[in-house]
Formats: sequence, structure tokens, C-alpha cells
Amino acid sequence: MSEPFNTEAEKYEHQGIRNQMEKKTLCITERIKNEVRNNPVGVLLGSAVISLLTGYFLSRRREAQRRTEWADTIFRQVKEWVNEGGRKASGPISAGVDYALAAAKEASSKGAEYGRRLNPFKRESQRWFFGMF
Repeated sequence: MSEPFNTEAEKYEHQGIRNQMEKKTLCITERIKNEVRNNPVGVLLGSAVISLLTGYFLSRRREAQRRTEWADTIFRQVKEWVNEGGRKASGPISAGVDYALAAAKEASSKGAEYGRRLNPFKRESQRWFFGMF
């Protein structure tokens, strides 16, 4: 039986406090609306400030996009230039490698020939069975 006893009067009192708070909120919003209606210069200045800020932030975003596009373009051009330079440089390098390979083969054959000339006593054994054994 220790429950508080709520009377109808207390209910109305709580509802009255709630209604007063709602009225104060409505009064504040209505006052702001009235002030805005009575002050067109403030509305124009506010809209001008909002539009300037919006334009500023949009231009910064667009500038950032342009910067990334510019960087991507530069990197792509550098990559193409390096690839093209690599192809141009690989031609003389492959020709040099072919020349070095041919020179090495010629030198090895000359060395073998000179070795046979300098050692006349060493002979290769003759193959006696159709040149295989």
C-alpha cells in the first residue's frame, strides 16, 4: 500500500506543465517566423551567405577532383614515356647481346682450333662402328 496515490488533479497539473512547455516552444518558433517575415534584409543576407558557402565548398571539391585527374594524367603519360623509351632502348641492347653471343661462339671455335694446332700429338680416337663407337 505504499504506492503513491495519483489524483486527477495531479494528472491535470502534469499535463498543464507539458502544455506550457509546448506553448513556449511554439511561441519561440512563431517569434522566429515573425522576425524573418518582418526582416527581408536578414533573409537576403542569410541566403547570400549560405549560397557563398555552398559555392565555396563545391569549388574546393571540384578543385580536388581536378588535382587528382591531373595527377592521374601525368602518371599515365610518364608510364607511356617509360614504356616507349624501354622499347627503343631494348633494340640496341638485344643487338648487342646477339653480337656478344656470336663473338663468344667464334672465340670458342677459334680457341678449340688453336688448341688442336698447338698439341699435334693428341688425336681423337677413330670411331670404328659407323662413327658411333
